[in-house]
Amino acid sequence: MTWPSRDQSPTPVRFQKTDSVTGYNDITPRMGLAFDLFGNGRTAIKVNAGKYLAAAVADGSYSSNSPALQYVRTMPGTNGRGWTDSNRNYQIDCNLQSAAAQDLSASGGDVCAALTGSQLNFASVVPNTVINPDVLSGWGVRSYNWNFGVSVQHAILPRLSVDVAYNRRWWGNFLTTVNQLVTAADYDKWTVPVPSDPRLPDGGGGTAQFVAITSAASARGNLNYQTKETEFADARTAYWHGVDANVTARVSGSINLQAGTSTGRGVRNTCDLWAARPDLQGSNRSDSCDITEPWQTSFRGLGSYVVPKVDVQISGTIRSTITSAGGDNASNGTSLNGNYQLPNTVVQQYLGRLPAGGTAAQTTTVNIVIPGTLYPPDRRTQLDMRFAKIFRFGSRRLNAGVDLYNLLNANTATSFNQTFVYNADPAQAGAGYLNPTAIMGPRLLRFNATLTF
Repeated sequence: MTWPSRDQSPTPVRFQKTDSVTGYNDITPRMGLAFDLFGNGRTAIKVNAGKYLAAAVADGSYSSNSPALQYVRTMPGTNGRGWTDSNRNYQIDCNLQSAAAQDLSASGGDVCAALTGSQLNFASVVPNTVINPDVLSGWGVRSYNWNFGVSVQHAILPRLSVDVAYNRRWWGNFLTTVNQLVTAADYDKWTVPVPSDPRLPDGGGGTAQFVAITSAASARGNLNYQTKETEFADARTAYWHGVDANVTARVSGSINLQAGTSTGRGVRNTCDLWAARPDLQGSNRSDSCDITEPWQTSFRGLGSYVVPKVDVQISGTIRSTITSAGGDNASNGTSLNGNYQLPNTVVQQYLGRLPAGGTAAQTTTVNIVIPGTLYPPDRRTQLDMRFAKIFRFGSRRLNAGVDLYNLLNANTATSFNQTFVYNADPAQAGAGYLNPTAIMGPRLLRFNATLTF
């Protein structure tokens, strides 16, 4: 493919001095209390609470105000500007300096979609994001989370104890970025029939509502504004809570065993915020603003044993989970999506028009699955082992061993195709959906040696 030589930005670019973060002030208390319940050293009640701040790193509000970073160097959007090569010459035969939609196929040219939203800022010095000065300094501005925990630890027998704890973590002071050039009135609601499919939560079916920006609003361009979300709505609900239980045993001086489980769930609600700023909903269902995850349980265990006289160390760990790390704050982890890929000709039937900036030849993707309702079908369980021999040479010690990762060679799927492709024939819709795209790493053998001197 060749790109025609056209000057997109004849105006020189000049960057002015701009202040970013000038200083934050916070009070972050952390405290703990332990109490011997019966005074015999066998049962303890522990309470802890602490406030933790978002990391101060060179991104987000710390760098978004940089004029150099705000210069728009790439065309926003999944595939940039919509383009159909009507004449099949693999060249873009449109006037790229025009932001309007063009259909030049009748004269031997191509079809190019209109530039919309932040695409209108391409190759310009229009600020990509304007930051509210109130979030660049001051007291209690940074995003934070509080953690509260209470636990009971009891020695059942000498060298055998059990520990049960309840933990709750909640988040606050969220920042959000919105388009200043649009309001809630600039979004249309549209309804999509959800396919009936056993792979979807509750077998699918019913309908899901989404929002779409109007063509007129999209043509205004994009001027992002970063501020506290409480400027638009009440603070969101975002917390995770759960129970941990652990058993620890120390048998003689050479055997150590530990086993535990964690059960918890996240709760999130952004409904007020989405109602005030539909642009934050994105491609999610409207009812995805209120999420209470199902309780998820993970298991873990570890053990070690030193064979006396021969100084051979045997140890192992095991962990079994459903989710993987990631996802939103106040979450058990990453859940699965149902990214419904609809031809724009079908979207036109549901929405009553083509999506803003889209062409009939393109597709639109919406998530028909509410986050936190669909998880991998199988638990991910991995057993790792280590065998090591200890050699002593005077004051020196050599630990030579072999590590076995995924000893049982489990091949549980860890990643899935989350695209649900539309088909006019319901029996053919969603071909390949939830097919595994990655599995656990295979059994791995590693030799290692550590010399201590």
